[in-house]
Amino acid sequence: HPPRADGSPRTGDGDLRFFPARYARTFQSWHENLRDWCISRQLWWGHRIPIWTLQAPDGQTVDVDRWKAFETTHTGRVAGLYEDGCVRFCPAAEAGDIERELEAAGFVQDPDVLDTWFSSGLWPLSTMGWPGPDQTPQTAGLLDRFNPSSVLCTARDIITLWVSRMVMFNRYFRDGTLPFTQVYVHPMIQDGVGQRMSKSLGNGVDPRDIIHSHGTDALRFVLTQIATSTQDVRLPVDMLCPHCEQTFEPNQITNDAGYRVAAPTQVCPKCKGVMLSATAAALGDVKPDDQTPTARNSSRKFDLGRNFANKFWNATRFALAKLDGDEAISLPGDAGELSLIDRWIIGRLQHTLGVVEDAVAGYQFHQYAEAMYDFIWRDFCDWYLEAVKPTVGDDPSQRQVLRTVLNATVRMLHPICPFVTETLWPHIQAAGAPGLPGVTLDAGSRPDLLATAPWPRVAGGIDEQVSATVERIQTLTMAIRNLRAEHKVSPKKRIKLFAGGPTLALIESGGGIVQTMAGLSSVEAVHDGATPDGTIPLAIEGDQVFVGGLVEAVDVDAEQARLTRVCQEKEKAVVRYRSKLENKGYINKAPAAVVDQTREMLSEAEADLAASRKALQLLQGD
Repeated sequence: HPPRADGSPRTGDGDLRFFPARYARTFQSWHENLRDWCISRQLWWGHRIPIWTLQAPDGQTVDVDRWKAFETTHTGRVAGLYEDGCVRFCPAAEAGDIERELEAAGFVQDPDVLDTWFSSGLWPLSTMGWPGPDQTPQTAGLLDRFNPSSVLCTARDIITLWVSRMVMFNRYFRDGTLPFTQVYVHPMIQDGVGQRMSKSLGNGVDPRDIIHSHGTDALRFVLTQIATSTQDVRLPVDMLCPHCEQTFEPNQITNDAGYRVAAPTQVCPKCKGVMLSATAAALGDVKPDDQTPTARNSSRKFDLGRNFANKFWNATRFALAKLDGDEAISLPGDAGELSLIDRWIIGRLQHTLGVVEDAVAGYQFHQYAEAMYDFIWRDFCDWYLEAVKPTVGDDPSQRQVLRTVLNATVRMLHPICPFVTETLWPHIQAAGAPGLPGVTLDAGSRPDLLATAPWPRVAGGIDEQVSATVERIQTLTMAIRNLRAEHKVSPKKRIKLFAGGPTLALIESGGGIVQTMAGLSSVEAVHDGATPDGTIPLAIEGDQVFVGGLVEAVDVDAEQARLTRVCQEKEKAVVRYRSKLENKGYINKAPAAVVDQTREMLSEAEADLAASRKALQLLQGD
């Protein structure tokens, strides 16, 4: 541990945290094995070393007493080092008069420059006006205000080169103060074959090209999504034809150095246009022209971001069409007055908000992106908006839920999709004031600007019973949808469902969700042991329901084959769960909640297997 400026001992850097935490070992190991550092470089650029030297000719001496008196006269403005036949001075900053006096006396400034990382190590200090921040109005107060800062974002390969030097210098010159308290180490982006992106190889992706092909928010969202805790992430590099804008995978070659690069000349598979790759542009051997322009690099990885941004844009347009900013806002007294699907989406919003906040606090930005993707695409678009289509126009409370959830969602998405969300914000604001019991969405200092809107707050706790009920409804709905798909039934065709007992009660509790999402014309009760004519049995939670209207006449052989496959799948599931529960190591080591969940899954699989076997026996006439 380097000493303080006053020479007193210091403790370690325990207040410095790395994310991911494993990189702290790199930092610690380097500091525990410090070696001498040559800080001079023979380069044409950089900070010239501020040392002036007077070297006595051979056989002569330097008047050391004269120069010691000189140092005393300028105490605090110059520091001297005296050796046999040599005197060296380091003037303070802004000491141009001393520099001129030394040079007039025959002193020569060192021709070398400081090592890049020596100069960079002073970054938290020199950018704030150090060592004399109050000498100019532009830097007055900056050092005390912004040193220390909070977080440094960097790459793993310069932890020892840069991070360590900044910590050492700041602690020495600022009386032990760390320059920052947290260090976020982001992953390295490589090309599709695991090579580091390089201008000379032409295998990099220019962000401006991605903005051109996919949009700024698509770029930002996908980069957030791939910012995992791994050391490296691969980004496949495609090519964008300058003739027809078609994206294609370029032909690759191995260069003399053994790297995989795009061939200098490429041919578009769609329009057959000829173009130069970024590799050719980097080499400079061939010049582009009107007939053979240079292609942009792109990546199919960003398709997901573009599709996601489009999905949210279209979903917001649909929601806004259902909302009237001039209507009288109807606030329910409490969440219990809302429908099941409304209470569910509020719970999902609160759950997602918690995941996002935890992810940001731990610099797990990919979890932030994935949580927003799952909530918006699956929960909000695929389930909530589809479920409320038949009812939202006639239900003021439901419109208020939609208005509030949309407002909160756009605030949560804004940091990773700022342009789409900022564009939508005025229209969302015009849709009426948000607000629900337990949901706080303050207006902020600039209501017209989403970037200044406060972060949403959702309180009240998640109703686990509501979540469990909707999850069961989703399972039933997906089973019916899968059955429709297997029989190639058009999504527009309405079918019938016959159910009894628990399944019928589940459907009724949903308030029409199953009917809407599964495309049902009706749900009718069926008594135990009865099999409605022209229907196909379906096992759900150990119960048996019947679906009618899928086909004009049931293909008995095909249905027997389907049920046989279902039975086989359920048998495998039962064996798998039983095997886990018979393993004493699993029972003793796994969390109790996980073991209980396995028991529940075994019970459900056994019930589904029994129902499927019963349905198969009915078809076989046993």
